[in-house]
Amino acid sequence: MRCPEEPTTEAEWRAIEEVDPDAVEDLKRRIVARVGRWEMDVPALVFLEATKPLSFIGSQALVVAEPLVSAVLHVPDYYTFRKMLENRANVEDLIERLEEAHDQRLTELAEERAERRSHRRGPVGWLRRLRRKGKASG
Repeated sequence: MRCPEEPTTEAEWRAIEEVDPDAVEDLKRRIVARVGRWEMDVPALVFLEATKPLSFIGSQALVVAEPLVSAVLHVPDYYTFRKMLENRANVEDLIERLEEAHDQRLTELAEERAERRSHRRGPVGWLRRLRRKGKASG
């Protein structure tokens, strides 16, 4: 005898297995934000690029590890993360987002440095230093 709420058709099983696309997008956004906050963009990009062909196998390893992980840790987005890894397009999208965030952070850092240098030295700071060197050596 089967339970009354047990799915019977393939469509019902797929509906159970599907994950909300908004949840996946939110998870990607949070991953990118946290990796950026830790300044681990480059190691994360290298890791994801190197393991992209194995993302499905990794997601299946997470299926096997799920009972142990859920017994030891409380990871609310474990299922969403696992389902995200099953689709290589999601991994590629995550890589693109990490690259964009990294480029944006580098641009902001370059602008901050340029701003500090312009305040510190002024528009003709190099000329002043040259004159000082000439007076000191002459």
